[in-house]
Amino acid sequence: MPKSVKNQKRAIIILCAILMLMSAYLFGLVFFSAHFLPRTTIDGIDVSLMDLNKANEAIKDIRPQITIIQKTGNSGSLYKQTIALKDLGSDITYDASANLKSQNTLLWFASLFDQKDLGQNRIKGTASAEKIKELAEDLYCLKEEKIIKPVNAHYEIKDGDLVLIRSSDGSYIDKDTAIRAFHDHIDQLFIKADSLDLDLTGLYEKASIGDNDPSLDGKKAYIEKLINRKIELNVYDEKVEMSKEDICSLYDFTDSDPILNEDHLDDYLLKFAIENDGSSSFIDKQDLKEKLMKIMPETTDETIEVNTIPGQPVRRVEVKINQQTLYYYEDDILTLKSPIVSGNKDLTDETPHGKFEVRRKVEDTKLRGRDYIEHVDYWVGFDETGGMYGLHDAQWRDEFGGDIWLYDPSRGCVNMPLNKIGLLFKRLRLGDEISVMD
Repeated sequence: MPKSVKNQKRAIIILCAILMLMSAYLFGLVFFSAHFLPRTTIDGIDVSLMDLNKANEAIKDIRPQITIIQKTGNSGSLYKQTIALKDLGSDITYDASANLKSQNTLLWFASLFDQKDLGQNRIKGTASAEKIKELAEDLYCLKEEKIIKPVNAHYEIKDGDLVLIRSSDGSYIDKDTAIRAFHDHIDQLFIKADSLDLDLTGLYEKASIGDNDPSLDGKKAYIEKLINRKIELNVYDEKVEMSKEDICSLYDFTDSDPILNEDHLDDYLLKFAIENDGSSSFIDKQDLKEKLMKIMPETTDETIEVNTIPGQPVRRVEVKINQQTLYYYEDDILTLKSPIVSGNKDLTDETPHGKFEVRRKVEDTKLRGRDYIEHVDYWVGFDETGGMYGLHDAQWRDEFGGDIWLYDPSRGCVNMPLNKIGLLFKRLRLGDEISVMD
């Protein structure tokens, strides 16, 4: 056979082979535009060569879940909260259409040798708006006991020394911001999202004043002048100098300038009156309070004239159960306020309501009941005997006020912090009025 004929046959064979390969490639190109490539899985379920309907049927039992990434506190560790999307609607499942479109059909032949599991990034079904709201409000980051608010670097007084409190970011996220991000993410899942996961960590609030903020130097200098100045109170022609400890106790040291705490100021004024009242006159605490409040933001030395009032003040106590707060008045001027823990008739004895008077005052005594013996430093009895119901310290408690009385009430008495009952005990006299009301 002539050489030219052989070359011609060889060329025809090669051309046919090329045409066959091109036909096969074009067939695959068309076929896999509507079908999944060979060796393809979705969440471990084989969907090879399936069209969209068959693939969706194959994966219908997969329970889509989203993972919400949140912070746990100052440690920097993360909390991953998983929510099953079927909790939003019973018909919710994966939709494989986005997976199908993501395939590289131009290189479909490569899948013959390479197994691939596609991610799930789209869902279908009907979500309940009520359930979305319910799940959003149940986010871990919105639980009050999990929230640690960011702390700006600032100075505080610790054991008489000025100490830098370093900044920390905490774990606080604005509730509306978190819920809106959750809603938006759910909405995107029904359109197209890069991931089922929702990372909220970038939305947490951060401290705005760091440890090296230049403003701290100025605040430190201001506080040092504030607490080291000389304040003298001229009472009965005798000058009484406020101690540095007393001056420091009047302020709350936060990430802003020191703020005068009026409750602490009232306590100081009562303590000062206890120590300096005369037998026939008493300190005009309201006048002295106004004078001190005026100079407290200043850093200059001051001498204040203390006015006195002849006679003795009319003293009375109001205990408001629903507020879990005790109010002490002298001549109808609020002189001391304290959180309390009262009784609760559903769990123990109810604190008796009505108008009473101080019947008994005892220091360093023991309270005895059927199943307890407790030491108290101060007892102010106000029932008829003066020995059954009273105001007293409760050093076995770490906190007072709020809703403690609803789950851990007293046995009918009025529990108070030690420092508050200590001041009140020294001020009250037998016969002074005590009112207990809702």
